Amino acid sequence: MATGLLISVGSDSESSDSDVSELNTKAACPAKKKRRMQKFREEYSMKYPCIEKSSKSKHHAFCAYCKSDFTVAYGGVDDIHRHMATSKHSEAAKALNKSKNITSFFVRKEDLSVIRAETMFCEFLVEHNIPISAADHVGELARKMFPDSQIAKDYSSGRTKTTCIIKELAKVVKEKCVDALKTNPFVLGIDGSALQNNTYYPIVVRFIDTESLNCHTQLLTLPIWNSSHTGEAIFDIINQELNSNGIEWKQLLSLVCDNCSVMTGRNKGTIKFVHDKNSKVHLAGCICHLLDLACSKGLKCLSDEFNFDDILRKLYWYVSKSTKRGAALLQLQQDLEIPPHEVKKHVPT
Repeated sequence: MATGLLISVGSDSESSDSDVSELNTKAACPAKKKRRMQKFREEYSMKYPCIEKSSKSKHHAFCAYCKSDFTVAYGGVDDIHRHMATSKHSEAAKALNKSKNITSFFVRKEDLSVIRAETMFCEFLVEHNIPISAADHVGELARKMFPDSQIAKDYSSGRTKTTCIIKELAKVVKEKCVDALKTNPFVLGIDGSALQNNTYYPIVVRFIDTESLNCHTQLLTLPIWNSSHTGEAIFDIINQELNSNGIEWKQLLSLVCDNCSVMTGRNKGTIKFVHDKNSKVHLAGCICHLLDLACSKGLKCLSDEFNFDDILRKLYWYVSKSTKRGAALLQLQQDLEIPPHEVKKHVPT
């Protein structure tokens, strides 16, 4: 009994000593002061317009340039300065300054100068067969060439807009052409042309404009036909185009085509089906094909040793590869008092 009592008393004294030492340690090392976190202030937005209140928390801010949230809990304005000094924010700010407001792409109804300039350039590209991709560089070039021009500053027609303008212009031109064909006689020409895996049958018309009294030659359509290429099939192409535009067969005066039997055959040629619609249509063979046939037949009548194509090629190389011979040819033309002509390279077509 005495031994057990001594043990319990000893353990109580040891625990009291540890408590006293723990209290002394806490008194010697005071508790850390809790850091106060800063909140977003409205004055941040007034001083920095790109900084807005964040929906993430009251200790965050939102950057309108970067479209991202960042904390302002520990530095406040210093956190904003650190964010604006980052490369991400700098690049976003530069990109935003270069971009235009969407309202700048629209002009007032009474101001058609920019639209007129863009339309005229689209017509220039089509007329001279220039790639539409060139339109991507015209606006910047015009601003450098004419820095004082407001039209050059507002010019903003790249390849996408240029393509849309050309398509709309094509609709207007075709509508005018169709209206003229409905009321005036016309001549129609058609020929097949193979490109890769497709066969195109461009339909070209020639008519007289009653307003200007000028003769116009215009492409009416460019259909793709990969089915049979018989005379009846080619007629169906023409018939479908005329019917879809409300053009009557009685307005057609002549059909211009090559001289193959598919087009000119009396029984199954295209002209046979055309005559079923209008018997007065005149068949006009292609003069280029007729001349080619005449020259080919004429050359066959000559001796086999006489190769006219070979002579033309040798003549071209003989003159073009020597400056002295070219000068002699020019002097000969001057002595004969004829206009100077350049020797062209002969090709089979």
